[in-house]
Amino acid sequence: MARCSCFVLKLKVLVLIILPQAWQACNSMWRLWKCPTLSQDCKRALFRATVGNVLLYNAETWTTRRALERRIDSVYTRLLRKALDVPWQLHMTNKELYGIIPSAMDQLRQRPLSFAGHCYRCEDQPVKHLVLWESKTGKMRRDKATASHTSNNFCVILAAQLSTNFNRR
Repeated sequence: MARCSCFVLKLKVLVLIILPQAWQACNSMWRLWKCPTLSQDCKRALFRATVGNVLLYNAETWTTRRALERRIDSVYTRLLRKALDVPWQLHMTNKELYGIIPSAMDQLRQRPLSFAGHCYRCEDQPVKHLVLWESKTGKMRRDKATASHTSNNFCVILAAQLSTNFNRR
């Protein structure tokens, strides 16, 4: 029950806070999107650096479900269509629309891994011990058969715990 309410809360935060901020960022750059001298690839790169980052801010801490993934993908696509001035009536495929930039869900899936890798490389920072844990060598059951695993398994813990530890400093 708690997992469902947490998911609903994240969806409400996305709808009430993050999506309007992304639309505001996109709408505030309308002069740039209407500029005829900028190429489509340049507009895509600017879109990813500005509007895409606003939409996917703090995404490495999100737990997603299919409904949230579809919502993020559809909003990202609509924002990109607005930035490139491509109406839906042209029936352009997403592959043609996205061009050189990855989709929102590709970026969303990549962020926790890059964040964990960044934390792992920070040897002298306290964030490594807060975010990553090492499991011990042992045996793990998999369908009545056992398989050994090594101590190099890392996991990203909840961002709430991380943020509370840093807010205390």
